[in-house]
Amino acid sequence: DYNQHALIANIAFEKPHKNVAYERFTDTGPLAILPLESFDGENRGCLVWTVATNQSDEIQAMGTSALTKLLMDRFGNRLGKITHIGERFGYPLTLSIAKEQIRPGLVLLGNVAHTLHPVAGQGLNLALRDTMVLVSRLGQAVRESESLGSMTVLQDYVDRQSFDQQKTITFTDQLTRIFSNNQRGRVLARKLGLLSIELIPPLRRGFAEQAMGLGSR
Repeated sequence: DYNQHALIANIAFEKPHKNVAYERFTDTGPLAILPLESFDGENRGCLVWTVATNQSDEIQAMGTSALTKLLMDRFGNRLGKITHIGERFGYPLTLSIAKEQIRPGLVLLGNVAHTLHPVAGQGLNLALRDTMVLVSRLGQAVRESESLGSMTVLQDYVDRQSFDQQKTITFTDQLTRIFSNNQRGRVLARKLGLLSIELIPPLRRGFAEQAMGLGSR
């Protein structure tokens, strides 16, 4: 249990997002804007904002004007002014990993297999990679006339993907704890780390590759 909630809402801005996702690391936690298809002339996105559990109810209960100001302070003017905030929902954030991912003829995928903190979108990325590896292994089983639901085939999938899963889970958990600690020393180290990633291209590429699961496997 991270003692955090994710606040979710549809949100609209003055400027189009051009299918770009944004994530800011704020003093309350990561704040992400995920692109949504425009509707009725609105430039829409999905807000995913991580806040401490004891702040969740207070923020959800804010009036629209107060919440708009708070979000503008945290997110900035990249997409212009916020023009609309939809209904808000809050969900507790925990790290949950299934003890078993496979049984004969059964495979758990996505959040059912591993529920991660939403920081940097790692849960979705990992689920997509899991699916790709599973499809590849099932394709091999078809070519070699193996039973698709056999434990031999499914265990091979688990063995192939276990390192990626563990690496991604550890990366996400550590990233969450780094950006959820507001002790002065941690805050300074965090700012220096982000500045280094911004200014040093090899570090930026390495961080991006790790986030996308393209690092050494």
